[in-house]
Amino acid sequence: MPELKMEPDDAGTCFAGDIILRTPAPPPDQLAKDLSAAGCSWMVDHHVWRVPKLAHEQVAAVIDYWNALICRGLRWDRTATLWRLPQSGSEIARLAVECFNATAPRVTKPEGEFQPDTAAPEPQTAPPKPDGPQTLEEYDVGQGRVIRAMRVALDAAKQRGEPLDHVLLDGPPGLGKTTLANIIAKELGVPILRTSGPALEKREAADLVPILSGLQEGQVLFIDEIHACSRLTEEALYPAIESFQLQFVRGVGDEARAEAVPLPRFTLIGATARPGLVSAPLRSRFGIHQHLDFYRPEQLKRIATAYADSLGVGYTDNGLMQIARRSRGTARTAKLLLRRVRDYAQVEGDGRINQEAADRALTELGIDGAGLDPQDRKYLRTLITVHKGGPAGVRAIASTLNLEQDTLEDVVEPFLLKSGFIVRKPRGREVTDLARQHLGMEEAPRWELTLPRPA
Repeated sequence: MPELKMEPDDAGTCFAGDIILRTPAPPPDQLAKDLSAAGCSWMVDHHVWRVPKLAHEQVAAVIDYWNALICRGLRWDRTATLWRLPQSGSEIARLAVECFNATAPRVTKPEGEFQPDTAAPEPQTAPPKPDGPQTLEEYDVGQGRVIRAMRVALDAAKQRGEPLDHVLLDGPPGLGKTTLANIIAKELGVPILRTSGPALEKREAADLVPILSGLQEGQVLFIDEIHACSRLTEEALYPAIESFQLQFVRGVGDEARAEAVPLPRFTLIGATARPGLVSAPLRSRFGIHQHLDFYRPEQLKRIATAYADSLGVGYTDNGLMQIARRSRGTARTAKLLLRRVRDYAQVEGDGRINQEAADRALTELGIDGAGLDPQDRKYLRTLITVHKGGPAGVRAIASTLNLEQDTLEDVVEPFLLKSGFIVRKPRGREVTDLARQHLGMEEAPRWELTLPRPA
């Protein structure tokens, strides 16, 4: 079935201000029920749907939902009058069924039967090995305080038979906030629905109905980069978080009316690398707030060891420690560098990640012994040479480097601050003696001119 989209009524089939929607004729039963519930009417003579002006938003939500299913492989078999999916064990079928059950903006429930598409079976492959920890015990590497607090909260919620309180996770990128959210859902034994703040940025309260109303009792809703949610989205989330209701105004003028949609009790997990941008009203509605900190080299070595085992690559302890020391304190960087060193060892070495292979590979990538990459070193040299070591404002530094200010604040500066290469003062950023020693750029002596005293 082709993608659904609304079109202007150029032929003048409907009333002024109405638009039309083309679907297969006759339209499938379930699609017809959804469009009728949204306010559309089927025009038999023209084989199109009439979309009234006041129903544009409701119909748009239905179209978005069905297009998501079509993109995931759902198709209408007109001869057999059945909805067909690819083979039930395939990944694409799982995504389609998940979308069908979790994000439906429909009033009616699906009737009929989904039949697996046996005409073109997909080859059976072995399930991939899980990437990353799957339980809190496996995740407990360097985040012990967070894990202990979450273990208590999870056990208490399961003993009471209640959903877990809403959780806000913050910390620099690459520390495992998304992984921890997935583990929480597995520990609770409930599915997880993932979205992000930028995806919700331009949505209004009515647009959240298909997302929130499709949640199951106790399900986890994970919003990554929650600081990027718009003000309207945040205000719509307030009653959903507190009283599990979605309140919004439908219509305009005399036809405007307030509606409240009851929601199942769910757990919202928000993740952000910039907690200062999360508004105070939204932040105060999270019952659990945990901060994830950078990892130490020995902790990153444990993470790299587990990841190397999952990849089936040979290694030595010294080789993995080289990677851990240059991973900027984040697990994501450690895994990325391990894959690059694995490639180098496979092509230029004996296939094993040893100290020599790791050192040569990382040096060629421009990553020095302290974990600084070319962009970090350029930042420090600019601060030393152009801005005389500081203090200098981040906007001035970004202009000199021709980079976005957010890039410096979110990507470059956190590790430099943690490592003690720069300090942040009221007047701006200032380089430290440790950075000068690391770059071999000792501060030049300052000459003072002494004038003789008058006789």
